[in-house]
Amino acid sequence: MEALDSEQRASLFTMAALGAPPDGFWTDWLLRRLIELADRRALPAFERWATHLDKYAAFIQGVGSCYALAMEGCAPFLATPPMLKEPRSQNEEAWQCYGGLIFWLHRPGAADADIAERCAPLWRRLITDLAPAAADALYWLSQPYVAVAADGKPLLRQMIGSFREELRNILEWSLEHHNSLTSIFGERGHGLPLRGHGGLVDYIIDILGYVGDADTVELLRNYVDNPILGSIAIKSIQKLTEG
Repeated sequence: MEALDSEQRASLFTMAALGAPPDGFWTDWLLRRLIELADRRALPAFERWATHLDKYAAFIQGVGSCYALAMEGCAPFLATPPMLKEPRSQNEEAWQCYGGLIFWLHRPGAADADIAERCAPLWRRLITDLAPAAADALYWLSQPYVAVAADGKPLLRQMIGSFREELRNILEWSLEHHNSLTSIFGERGHGLPLRGHGGLVDYIIDILGYVGDADTVELLRNYVDNPILGSIAIKSIQKLTEG
């Protein structure tokens, strides 16, 4: 490996990523290396993982990681985000919207105003007809241990920096309608509400502690006495009121 030049590595890693099985544990590592190489010959590998979601994969974390990295990898080489081949439900459509957001956030040379304009329709869909699926897709695409961008900056931190209000709107809606939330992974995901510590509702409350405002504090107070969610609701309120 050390004897290969960058072009040879790009070719080798591209072949490996194209041939990797859906449950491969090293695919996200390959995609990160290809992003670092910045070689257009890797585009088929990025497109392969940006146009298909294996919702039945045993390694659920890898689905989010590979999709997010693939969209990032496509950004320098395509004019528009690649589309999923079969977006058949709200859940897939929500993932596709976040894929577009990831693409535009990593588009080289894109001005902040252009990114905001491109992403506005995607956020509108996520907060309207795709709202029940929006929080779960965000959960799987922004886990720090699976979706750290190639430059080492977590995706969620990038989104908070550029789309704080949009995230707050989605997460507040999701918290108020937690009984209606869905997951692309069905029973295996975190779409079921009040699932216990570490579940989707915990995640929503936690992130609201970073993007919320005074109205969010009042919303969170409704969960302070909840035996499952109370402790994390208190922590988020403290972040918003003491920070």
